[in-house]
Amino acid sequence: MTLGESASVQTPRETSAGVKATQPTQVTAEDIAHLINTFAHAKTFGSLIQIAPQRLPGIRNLLPLLNEAQHAGDLYAQSAANDLLPLVQQALLLGMQFDAVVANPPYMGSKYHEPSLKNFLKEYFASFDRDLFSTFTKRSAQFGKVTAEIAGISSSPYG
Repeated sequence: MTLGESASVQTPRETSAGVKATQPTQVTAEDIAHLINTFAHAKTFGSLIQIAPQRLPGIRNLLPLLNEAQHAGDLYAQSAANDLLPLVQQALLLGMQFDAVVANPPYMGSKYHEPSLKNFLKEYFASFDRDLFSTFTKRSAQFGKVTAEIAGISSSPYG
């Protein structure tokens, strides 16, 4: 699924008559705050950031709203849209799964991890937090579909 396809998927919702309809769900301030918080340390965590599948419909619904605000909103709405749009695009990419994943994981032991990275790894990759190589290997598997082909470059101590 491409980013465009990912963004255009609408969430089925039940109407008051019990009929399923595909309408955008409401975007809340909590959705926006969660998105901003998710990417607060993006330069450090990179592709280790995980987007929960249940969050994707709300994130998808932000894309057309932000595009509209960018083009037709007032200056504040345009500014907010310009700030949020890259986060939405990154979240959609990180929420996708792929048929093939190729990685060149970094080799950095935990003694070189900065405090925010240590905390992040303990929270989201508890069994894989001793070395970034193992963390990225785990994340590569999460990026792949069940039938995905996954390849990685490894040095001799890991090979």
